[in-house]
Amino acid sequence: MDEHIIHLNYLSATMKKVSRSRDWNESLDNIFEFTGNLLEYDMMVIYLIDKKAGILKAIAARGSKDVKLKNRARFKIGEGIVGWVAKEKKAVIIADATKETQFKVRQFYKEDPVIRSYIALPLIYENEVLGILSISSSKPDLYREKDVQMMTIIASQVAAIFKINSLLRDETRFSNHILQSIDSGVLVIDKEKKVIHFNRAAENITGYTAKELKGKKITLTPLMTSPFPWLILKTHETQEHIFEKETHMFTKEGREIQVIVSTSVLRNEYNEFNGATAIFRDISEVKKLQEEVRRVDRLASLGKLTAGVAHEIRNPLLPIRTAASYLLKKTDPDSENYRLLKIINEEAERMNKLLNDFVSFAKPPSEMKEAFDLNKLIAETTALMKHEFESKDIEVELNLCHERTSIMGLAQEFRQVLLNLLINSMDAMPEGGKINITTYREDPYIYLIVKDQGTGISKEHLNKVFDPFFTTKQEGTGLGLFIVHNIVSKYDGKIEVESEKGKGTAFKVRIKTTI
Repeated sequence: MDEHIIHLNYLSATMKKVSRSRDWNESLDNIFEFTGNLLEYDMMVIYLIDKKAGILKAIAARGSKDVKLKNRARFKIGEGIVGWVAKEKKAVIIADATKETQFKVRQFYKEDPVIRSYIALPLIYENEVLGILSISSSKPDLYREKDVQMMTIIASQVAAIFKINSLLRDETRFSNHILQSIDSGVLVIDKEKKVIHFNRAAENITGYTAKELKGKKITLTPLMTSPFPWLILKTHETQEHIFEKETHMFTKEGREIQVIVSTSVLRNEYNEFNGATAIFRDISEVKKLQEEVRRVDRLASLGKLTAGVAHEIRNPLLPIRTAASYLLKKTDPDSENYRLLKIINEEAERMNKLLNDFVSFAKPPSEMKEAFDLNKLIAETTALMKHEFESKDIEVELNLCHERTSIMGLAQEFRQVLLNLLINSMDAMPEGGKINITTYREDPYIYLIVKDQGTGISKEHLNKVFDPFFTTKQEGTGLGLFIVHNIVSKYDGKIEVESEKGKGTAFKVRIKTTI
């Protein structure tokens, strides 16, 4: 068979191998192998043009160590034989570089093979020079024009690979930029269930960094403490998509958050299974807002009932209170009737107080708002309650900030907030304990924290503590914390509760400062 046909057949087989290469390095290995079987050479170097700097940088070589490759001379376009080929877009063949007069071919390292026979070809893609391919041998007069023709075909393939890799890098950078910029967390696992992508939003939501997770099987990561990763594993195993499934997860700090998750199957260009992806969002704040809307709806309904109910109850209650009070004055204190009348009078007064609490959020306060100091109010209130704290074996620790804690509002309303929180804490510690009251300022807000060592609130009750009439106490009305929430909300404030059963509860109030 003709040698030229053999070379073409071998070239065709090589091109197929190159097109099926898994990455850039494998493509280059195939090209270097083909060239070595086609031509005798001591060194082969591939240069890439840096358009911004106007230079050619060696990026791959055979016959020169990779470490030295990085320090190899960088040719300016138009200078030297490599620079000339880049500028003129023409191939050069030199029989003996030691006798060449038109072009000077230099040997960069002494230990590199002596350059005598030499070929340099431009790597052209769509009439654009992307780089240079050079081949050299220490033997003279080794290369012919037919070798240049064959290597020109190889050079065009290298140029195409350059361009494809450049486009892929650009596309990858663009895709990564999009993934890093979106607000939703993105988690991608491959066929072996290893984490291959974890974007910035995912880091912010979970508290874990991509560096902590990438390359590890998801089943071996700390994410598995939550229900969330089981969804992507389900998709990985069943290849079924999941759309906007609500679940929860634990952050690195141990905080539980609500998330909504969608999963999908990852496939390659041949539609083969390649892994799974999960896109998730933290919806904890949304859930809180939804609960707040429901609470407002309940308040609105309660407000409509308040006037009518209060009127209907107070009408018969007033003569009962009046009659009981009158009869008490006329009855012998030592008689049985006096004891019964006293019970009627006390219960009527308790009912009247309950009604006052019930309607307090329905009518606007008549007093004018004015600036008051929250720290001063706390100090005064706890001082007044000192005897009650001591009688119940409760220690109160004050950690009040040194900054000004001025609030515009009604001092008696905030005193009511503090009293209700303190009463709630005392009720939670029937055997005594410690209450810690803390204030601090983070402009434009002042924060008040009341923390106890009480029995705590169960998880299923946490989202109900501010509901009207909700109570776990035998003698409670369920209005104390409801009133607290109502007052704080009236000042555009915010109140949060954290609790652990058997360890205690902390209420955190945030109010805007005036100064």
